[in-house]
Amino acid sequence: MASVVIVGSGFTGFECARHLARKLLKHNASADIAIISPVDYMLYTPLLPDVAGGVVDARFVAIPLANTLRGVQAIRGRVDRVDFDGHTVTFTDPEQRARSLSWDRLVLTPGSVTRLFDVPVSRSTRAG
Repeated sequence: MASVVIVGSGFTGFECARHLARKLLKHNASADIAIISPVDYMLYTPLLPDVAGGVVDARFVAIPLANTLRGVQAIRGRVDRVDFDGHTVTFTDPEQRARSLSWDRLVLTPGSVTRLFDVPVSRSTRAG
């Protein structure tokens, strides 16, 4: 059986896993699909300001991987190394153990890190 490993559970990784699992189910095919991410949810980051403003409930911004990606193994971990010649991914699990997973097909969707800069507060807008 073929194995597919998807690195990252952001919007792209989540949709890739969901689409692939549905397509395989529709065609009565099988493959081991795994998604590796440091978190066990997919976060709609652009909606976070709406959550802070009270427009959107926080429950609708974070989508759990376990219940929404049927047929996909969700693995919590941070990918540290990809061996393209050996077809393995090495990752660190939440207990800080190094683990490895082999793949026939690899999808890299690690996303990015949002960097928030401090907003300077002028003296006239400070309370007190």
